[in-house]
Amino acid sequence: MKYIILNHFIIILYLFCTSDSISQTPPYYHYTSSEGLASSQVYEMMQDREGYMWFATANGVSRFDGHKFTNYSTKDGLNTNSIICLTEGNKGEIYFGNEKEDFNIFDNGKIRKYSYQTEQNHIIIGMLTDGDKLYSYYDNNLS
Repeated sequence: MKYIILNHFIIILYLFCTSDSISQTPPYYHYTSSEGLASSQVYEMMQDREGYMWFATANGVSRFDGHKFTNYSTKDGLNTNSIICLTEGNKGEIYFGNEKEDFNIFDNGKIRKYSYQTEQNHIIIGMLTDGDKLYSYYDNNLS
């Protein structure tokens, strides 16, 4: 009788100890252009304050709401379809950096040109915001 109780105790102890040590893989999804992404070549991605995922791609910008993609291109006002980087401003606007001399800004559902003074023919490779200021990194220079 003691052995049966001891065996049950060991089995129960084993089940409790191993249940926490089993690794779990979080869900992972791989999206491509066949699922609606503007391009399978993604340069940068971010999540905005409303929860949308934004993707800077070789063929425009994609916004993902968790179910479907909405794509933006030159037809919607982008300077070029090759978007290198993106960042969110302090009021929720989204800035798109591209291979042209100007940014684009997505605000209130519309894309418009955002001009700045710089030397020509520089590719923007990074952006960040600090309060009302927008900083861009391009060709080894900070503007």
